[in-house]
Amino acid sequence: LVLGALGGFCANGANYLLERHLRIDDAVGAIGAHGVAGVIGTLGLALLAPVELLPAGSRLDQLTVQALGSGLNFIWAFGVGLVLILAIRPIVVLRVTAEQEAVGLNAAEHGARLGTDRLQAAVEMLIQTEPDGHDRLEVEAGDDNENLTATLNNLMDRLQDAETERFQKAEADRNHEEEQRLAAFGEVASESIFLIHQGRIRSANAAAAALFVTDVESLIGKTPEDLVRPDLRSQMASWLKAGNDAVENVTVQSCDGREVPVELRFRQMELKGHQVVVLRMTDLSEREEARRRIYHLAMHDTLTDLPNRELFNRRLEDAFARRREGSLTALLLIDIDRFKDINDLHGHPSGDTVLVAIAERLLGSVRGCDTVARLGGDEFAVVHINIAFPNQALDLAYRILQKISEPLTLPTGTIIHPRASVGLAVCPVDADTPAALIQNADMALYSAKKRGRNGFHRYKPEMGRVLRLRQELEDDLSQAVARNELELHYQPRVDLTSGQLASFEALVRWNRNGELIPPEDFISIAEESGLIVPIGAWVIEEACRTAASKLGGAAVSVNVSARQFHDPRLIQTISNALKSSGLDPSRLELEITETVLIDDDQVASRMLSDLRDLGVRVALDDFGTGYSSLSYLTRFTFDTIKIDRSFVQAEDEKTWHVIRSVLRMSAELGTSVVAEGVETQEQLARLSMEGCDQIQGFLVSRPVPAAKASEFVAKGGWNASPSKKVA
Repeated sequence: LVLGALGGFCANGANYLLERHLRIDDAVGAIGAHGVAGVIGTLGLALLAPVELLPAGSRLDQLTVQALGSGLNFIWAFGVGLVLILAIRPIVVLRVTAEQEAVGLNAAEHGARLGTDRLQAAVEMLIQTEPDGHDRLEVEAGDDNENLTATLNNLMDRLQDAETERFQKAEADRNHEEEQRLAAFGEVASESIFLIHQGRIRSANAAAAALFVTDVESLIGKTPEDLVRPDLRSQMASWLKAGNDAVENVTVQSCDGREVPVELRFRQMELKGHQVVVLRMTDLSEREEARRRIYHLAMHDTLTDLPNRELFNRRLEDAFARRREGSLTALLLIDIDRFKDINDLHGHPSGDTVLVAIAERLLGSVRGCDTVARLGGDEFAVVHINIAFPNQALDLAYRILQKISEPLTLPTGTIIHPRASVGLAVCPVDADTPAALIQNADMALYSAKKRGRNGFHRYKPEMGRVLRLRQELEDDLSQAVARNELELHYQPRVDLTSGQLASFEALVRWNRNGELIPPEDFISIAEESGLIVPIGAWVIEEACRTAASKLGGAAVSVNVSARQFHDPRLIQTISNALKSSGLDPSRLELEITETVLIDDDQVASRMLSDLRDLGVRVALDDFGTGYSSLSYLTRFTFDTIKIDRSFVQAEDEKTWHVIRSVLRMSAELGTSVVAEGVETQEQLARLSMEGCDQIQGFLVSRPVPAAKASEFVAKGGWNASPSKKVA
């Protein structure tokens, strides 16, 4: 046993040395078994066997005999073999080729492939083909390499399991990262985002929950069709199928019942290996609100928030289109009387207050279906629809005037009673188109203003003829000076105490085609067209010439309009007229009204100063008809104050109390007072009792041509007794 164990150990060691270090191929282990184990056994026998059994008689002798025998056997076995190989090799090729060595020495020696060869071929085939991860080497029972093949298959199983696990982990990591990115994007996005899979909402962001006034969990599991109104659900399904680039604008209803305009965008994508649809929903509420604000600003007046002219025209056209059979539509145009006086005298904030107040009063006077609009400046309009009779529009006009005239406190603390003029026309009675209705209502408004303001007037067909006549008058008036068609009539002013002639007021007349036209029929045309400037210049020149040549020593007064007063050529015109006529400047008096002074205090003061430098006199005409007549007496200096006829002809004591106040103030200021429009002895007596300086009116004389005025001068004056009148 000891020799066997020792021989086996030495044989294994020898085989290891030959294969690993000496690179000698001993396929059957002959060297280790016979050359090493055999020698060990032979030598060991001499050392371990009983001495009495050894043939040589002693251990040393026996060891020598055993060693000599082993050496002779080695020389015979390997030496003779080596000699034979060396002798045969030149004749027969004993060593295999490199290719044969690659497949195994045994194949070259025996011409047959062992299990290792088949294993290598199978591995090479796996390498050369596209593996699917499930290919394995075929294991044949009893094959030399059965265990090796099974081991390789087990190794491949483990590699595949490891690769599968790695792939799954990487895929899970990618999905997790993608989910995190989607979740992060969805949470920070201001738009509502829904993730839809198999027709159901699988995910939604916080913005989506906020849009529908709910929580995210309540949205999960719903269908996209649940998000829209029932009438849009079939369309929603079609949009989902359409996929990418589908954009739609719809209205959705939130959980609190509020309807929200949104824009829908659909996009298909792959997530976790599944086809999903990303629905992006953009809340258009702010955009729509901004659009509505812009539209509102474009269609409404910024001060009163009433519809402007553009929206008014649309509403009027719509009223025509929707007018029911048998019903009427009325248009009322409202213009604030003397609004410029209010605006200039009390300031623009006060003017704005008046406009806003009148807008509110108009809204309070009409029905909800009617339209109140501000057309610009101080002009308003009312579209009064679905009425049965024209008188309903007249009643509305009356109510509007009453409402507008209610007291109004300005920012300055002043209380005023605004007044307005209203012109109205009715469709289809007065017009059958919006443009014609506006034109006819405008003519009615013009007529209302001509009739004294603070009133209303409905369109009449003859107004068109009046308008055409007005245009003809304007055309002819432009040539009146050149054709010498203008003439002056003179109305005397007399001293109430002495009855002596004080002066004449020159009043222009127009002799058109043989017909004498009074100033009230053409002066307004001249003012609006700008013809008042050349006409006024002619009046000044003619009045100066007549006063110097026909009126003796009497003075003459001339009316100056606001437009003429602000004409930079006025001073030169007056200077030229005085020089050419030779009239003493003190005999010329210019009558101006409050409207002349309202525009600009500085300009008015400078102009009045220039007039005084010329030596002419200045009178304040129509005193008492404005908003602040008394204030002008303290701000400007006048030679004469002319009390308006409306005060003189009044019968109430309050008015005469005002007259007494003016007379006392004028006396203190050193200003003479002329009462206009005196027509009765009672008025004369009252004015005389109150201490008025001068009178003018039909009681004294009507305006007469220059020749008649000369006769009045020749008579020397006027007898103020009740039985004496000069015609």
